[in-house]
Amino acid sequence: MSRFKCFIPALSGFQFGYAIGIMAGAILFIASQFALTPSQEGLAVTAFVIGALLGTGIGGPLANVIGRKRAQQSLALLFILGTILVITSSAFPQLMLARILQGIAAGIGYVVSPMYLAEVSPASQRGFFVGCYQLAVTLGIFIAYGVNWALSLSGSWQWMFALGIIPALIQFFGFFFLPDSQPTDKQDSSIPWKDFLEPTIRNSLIVAILINCFQQITGVNAIIYFAPSIFQATGFTSASSALLPAILLGSINFIMTLLATYLLDKWGRRPLLILGISSMTLSLFGLATAFLLPPEPMKWLATTSIMIFIASFAVSLGPIPVLLGTELFPRRVRAHAMSIAGISNWIVNLIVVYTFLDLTTSLSHAGTFAVYGCFGVAALFFILNRIPETKGCEID
Repeated sequence: MSRFKCFIPALSGFQFGYAIGIMAGAILFIASQFALTPSQEGLAVTAFVIGALLGTGIGGPLANVIGRKRAQQSLALLFILGTILVITSSAFPQLMLARILQGIAAGIGYVVSPMYLAEVSPASQRGFFVGCYQLAVTLGIFIAYGVNWALSLSGSWQWMFALGIIPALIQFFGFFFLPDSQPTDKQDSSIPWKDFLEPTIRNSLIVAILINCFQQITGVNAIIYFAPSIFQATGFTSASSALLPAILLGSINFIMTLLATYLLDKWGRRPLLILGISSMTLSLFGLATAFLLPPEPMKWLATTSIMIFIASFAVSLGPIPVLLGTELFPRRVRAHAMSIAGISNWIVNLIVVYTFLDLTTSLSHAGTFAVYGCFGVAALFFILNRIPETKGCEID
C-alpha cells in the first residue's frame, strides 16, 4: 500500500478527533440552549466516551467476523447516523443517544483502523502508517477547533457537527477501492482465552493495558474536551477568545504528531515515551502552579504549560499505545487483545472526563492538575521498567 492510500483508513481517526474537538466548542452553546447543569454538561461530553467504550469492546470481534475493511465502512455509516441525530436533537436524551452512537463508531475505529494500517505496512514504515491514525485524530481536533471558532459568533452548533459527515462519506466510498488486510474466512469471533494464558502474551497484555491507562489518567482528554472552558478559567473571558488558544492547541497537537510519524521509525518507541512523558509531567506541575498565581501571569503560564503538555503528548503517549498494541501480539490474538487494551483506555478516559469538572470544584484547578502530574511520574517509572522497544519488529 502506498503512503497516500493510508489516508482512507486513517479517516476513522479524523472522525474521532473531530467528534472530540467539535464538542469542546459546541458545549458552550449546547449548555445554554438546553439549560444544562454542570453534571448534565459532564454527561453530554462523556456520552461519547461511553459509546467509544462499547465500540472498542466489539471492534476486535467485528473485525474478525466481517473483516477490517467492512468494519471500517460500517463505522463510517454509524458515525453519519449519530451525527444526523445530533443535529436534529431537540431534547437532551436524543443528544445523549446520538453522541453514544458517534462514540461507538470511534471505538470500533480505535481498534480496527490501526490494526489494518499495521497489517498492510512494511515493518520499516509501520510507525509512520499506524502513526497516521493518531495524526488524523489530531487533524480532526484542529479542524474542529477552527470550525468552532468560525461559527462561535453565530452559535450554530448544529452546523459544527454537520460538517463531520463529509469525511465519513469519503471513508465509506474510499474503501471500495482498497483491499482487506485479513481474509474473513480464517477468522473467529470467540475470545482465545487459552492463548492469553501464555506467559508472553499475558505479559504483553498487561503492558498494553497499563500504557493505555496511563495515556488517559494523565489528563489529556480532560484538557482537550474542556480546552475552551479551561482557557476561560485562566482569564480568556468570551467564548470567541477562549476558542482562539484552543485552535493554537490543536495546531500544535497536529504538527507534533506529524513529527512523531517520522520519528517513530527513526528513534524508536521508548526514547519518545521517556522524553515525552517527562515533559508532560513537568508541564502538568507548571499548569497546577499557574492557577495559584495572580490573573495575568496565570493566563500566560497556564497557556504555555498546556501547549507544552500537548506537544509532549503528541510525540509520545498520543501515537505509541495503539502502535504497541499492533506490535506486541500475534495475529491470532491481536484483534481481541487490542479490544481489551482499548476498553481499559476508554474506562479511564470516561472516569477522567466525567470527574474533571467535579475535581476542579473540590480540589481546584491547581489540585486537579497536580494529581495528573503525579500520575505522570508513575507513568514514567512504568515505561522505564516495563516497556520494550518494538521498532522494526516483524508481525505476522
